[in-house]
Amino acid sequence: MTPNKHRGDVPVTLVVAGVPKQFILRPSFQALSDCEEETGLELPALFQAVLTLRLGIRRTAAVLAAGLRGSGEPATIETVGDMLAATGLSEVQASVAKFLLSGLTAGQKLGEADAAKLGVWDTRFAASSVQPAAS
Repeated sequence: MTPNKHRGDVPVTLVVAGVPKQFILRPSFQALSDCEEETGLELPALFQAVLTLRLGIRRTAAVLAAGLRGSGEPATIETVGDMLAATGLSEVQASVAKFLLSGLTAGQKLGEADAAKLGVWDTRFAASSVQPAAS
């Protein structure tokens, strides 16, 4: 499956049986609702946790599983947790952040001022998802 930028899809690479495989995280309403329910955190708090490297492995697996289910993959926290352990938490942080940001913004690009109002401006992700306002 190819990422659909109009839907806010985000590619992520996970290791499956020792082999890297590309998947799609799709921020559907159900996927985003599942993220909140399965982590106990609302989307802005999840996003901030990713940016500050405070989203643990179980919550990261829950977010990934929800995003994978959004794209039609039969994912559970346990199966994704195994893939995440094989891949490494640091390898998926940017994709998880982009997925959550896409959920917060409906896949639209934000200017720096708009992102600051949401409390989601972070220069580490500026080049890919959040665009500085034109001068």
